[in-house]
Amino acid sequence: MNRLIVFYLVVSFAALGGCSQHLGNFTALSTATYRPENIDNNHLTYKNVHGKSRQVFVLGIPVSGSPKLDHAVAEALKNGKGDYMQNAQLYTFWWSVILFGSAGFEVEGDVFNTMK
Repeated sequence: MNRLIVFYLVVSFAALGGCSQHLGNFTALSTATYRPENIDNNHLTYKNVHGKSRQVFVLGIPVSGSPKLDHAVAEALKNGKGDYMQNAQLYTFWWSVILFGSAGFEVEGDVFNTMK
């Protein structure tokens, strides 16, 4: 009886999982047109802005579109009301809970609006 309980606990913990990996740091990221002559602290709009692009899957079958890095960067620029990111950090992640899961990209950095 005790072995059966231990077996179910081990299988349950093996089925629950997740991981995040730091892919790199970037001096500059943008998916929009920006003015390089206006990159200074006067044009900083927000610090530590997040953007995410993810894919959801059920039983290992993708239900939504593939995650894309440019979508994560575009979301961060939209959230920060800007057109250019500095000091950006890029992560990839995945998690799974037996039947459901998600995977994708996340970017975090300081957003500038060079068009002001």
